[in-house]
Amino acid sequence: MALVQRIAFVLAALIFVGTLAYLGLIYYAVTTVPGHRFEDGSMQVVNCEEPRDKDAAEACPVLYCAKAMYESGRIFGEYHLRRLKDRRAGQGAPMLLGGEVDYVNEDGAHPWSHYLCRMQGDEVLSFDLLTEDEWSEVVASEEAWEWK
Repeated sequence: MALVQRIAFVLAALIFVGTLAYLGLIYYAVTTVPGHRFEDGSMQVVNCEEPRDKDAAEACPVLYCAKAMYESGRIFGEYHLRRLKDRRAGQGAPMLLGGEVDYVNEDGAHPWSHYLCRMQGDEVLSFDLLTEDEWSEVVASEEAWEWK
């Protein structure tokens, strides 16, 4: 009987420790992984404070670009962004960020397929939603990726 009680105690302890570890990982992900949440009808970018690790440095500009597009009303509902290209002129210089955007408008159509954000740090200076043809022209033109 004592052996069964010990086994039950060990199993209960393992389940308890496993649950704590799982909850700890969830807490870590929620408090450290960059992302966004919606509060009072606006999008909030979270976990993009400085200093940023390599992953956050890649993800945060896309999140701020998505926030600007969402709050402009040009995209809404569910959407997905994928970063394809960026150009930085140097430390502290403006950045161009471009990629794919997948969403459905109120007519059920996909009118734009790409985005191009002009950014200074975390501030979005401007953005464009581009058709496939417009994106192809931008990617082919190195001039479009240079700051004047």
